[in-house]
Amino acid sequence: MSINQKPEKAEAIEALIKQICQLSLLTGESSAPGLFYSYSPLSIPEHGEMRFSFIVSWLYQLYREHGGEGLKYCNLKLKSSYPIEVSHYQLVDDFRTLKQHSIITHTKRSLEREARCKAWFVSVCAVTSQSFPESLEDWNISANALLQAGINYLSRIREILETFKSDSTGFLVKEFHMIRQRSIDHGDFDRWVAEIAADLGFSTLDVVKFRNTHHQTIIQDLRVQRWDIDITQFVRDRIASRMIIQYPKYAITVDELKAHGVKPGRMLGHALAVAEEIFRKSEFTMKKNDIISELRKRSLIPQ
Repeated sequence: MSINQKPEKAEAIEALIKQICQLSLLTGESSAPGLFYSYSPLSIPEHGEMRFSFIVSWLYQLYREHGGEGLKYCNLKLKSSYPIEVSHYQLVDDFRTLKQHSIITHTKRSLEREARCKAWFVSVCAVTSQSFPESLEDWNISANALLQAGINYLSRIREILETFKSDSTGFLVKEFHMIRQRSIDHGDFDRWVAEIAADLGFSTLDVVKFRNTHHQTIIQDLRVQRWDIDITQFVRDRIASRMIIQYPKYAITVDELKAHGVKPGRMLGHALAVAEEIFRKSEFTMKKNDIISELRKRSLIPQ
């Protein structure tokens, strides 16, 4: 390849960079990545380790600086169906940290990063698991393989962007901003509370009162979690756990009813159901002794 020619695979990636621009516009993040059009063909090394390192830096800037959190969101949507393509995103970060900055330590995280990089080199060229490429040919093979992986990855990103554009409900953009801001609006929170309350049998629960008590605490907990967690599931789980702790479904147990003289059988089941109904109607605030007194008034517990 002449030094004045732009690498064929680099051109293919450059054509897909426009998709990152669209992602930025759709999600409200920064605009076009003009930086990548400023490189002249002469600035791209033609061979060897320098070319590989340049490509790593180029892709890192594209993904991290211009793709930003929008690209992370796309990764979340893709990783279950295309784990190999999405792993390329992390690999670029690994190479940039390990090679560009020569950071090699004995921490667990650093050793795992180094192992991922070496495993990738083993998979694409003739190196042993104990070393990085040394020959010009191996570095060129690695550079081309990394570019091809970038093309494959960005092609999948393009599919997600088409889904963004065809989403007339705006759900994906709304979900992205929910993840980015680490927050849940009151409408969604109240809807989830009502659904979970119905599932758990707390049909008379005061949704607004529950939100005023727990919303802020759950959001604070959410903001210290990893970026790539399933936020909807996380919040729903926290709602359910707080609901169960604050509003136990049974204010009185079968054993307690037996201890008060209720005989096993149909009467015991009826007494338990009535106790639960009384507890719900009190918005889960009535004391156990008061419930027992009410059951006595209804002749469900012997005097």
